[in-house]
Amino acid sequence: MENASKALVMAGGILIAILVIGALLLMVNQIGDYEKAQTSNVKDSQLAQFNYDFERYTDDNGITGADIITIINKVVDFNKKEGVSNSVNYDIKMSVTITGLNDFKKNHTVESGVEDLFSGNNLVMGANGNNNFFSEIITRYTDYENKYTLSGINRLASSYNQIKTKMKEEKFSESSSKYKELIEEITGKNMSNVPTLAEISQYSQYSEFKRATFVSHQNSVYENGQIKDLYFKFVE
Repeated sequence: MENASKALVMAGGILIAILVIGALLLMVNQIGDYEKAQTSNVKDSQLAQFNYDFERYTDDNGITGADIITIINKVVDFNKKEGVSNSVNYDIKMSVTITGLNDFKKNHTVESGVEDLFSGNNLVMGANGNNNFFSEIITRYTDYENKYTLSGINRLASSYNQIKTKMKEEKFSESSSKYKELIEEITGKNMSNVPTLAEISQYSQYSEFKRATFVSHQNSVYENGQIKDLYFKFVE
């Protein structure tokens, strides 16, 4: 009888131990599932924020060309990265397409003989494009704006015809000190790198582009829930 009681006690102890171990395993699994769910929620939130940084430009109210330049810079910077960071996959390369530029150029052309900022009706930047010239323009004129102030460079662009007329009347060239003095007088800045006439003409078109209005004209493309391609169109 005594042995049977001991056996029952031992069996009860083993059963309790099994129940405790089972409860601990269940708790560990639940904690793991909770952490996985939390991690998934964090990644979903990060991806949603990444998408929103681009989606906010695609509402029906339209954006400016300055916003387009911001988007282009974001896309170019994104495409330089590789791999996966949190929920963002940098191996999914992005592009931005701007169309309707022939309509824009009807009223905002460059001087004859000066290279136009836009070679056709469409501008494609990023993974699907190869317009390195416009990327160079953005870098060049952003540098001018930062060095010599936006207002100073805009004064220069609006004075293009005045500059050409004075050069013709007084018979001096871009390589002369008088040209540099004239540019500095207009901008109110001492300039280490004086823009050429071609650059001034280009900047005039560039500044008009920045003020122009664009709308999202077709749905953005996504890959695995991540925004990939954006489309905008110039509107009058």
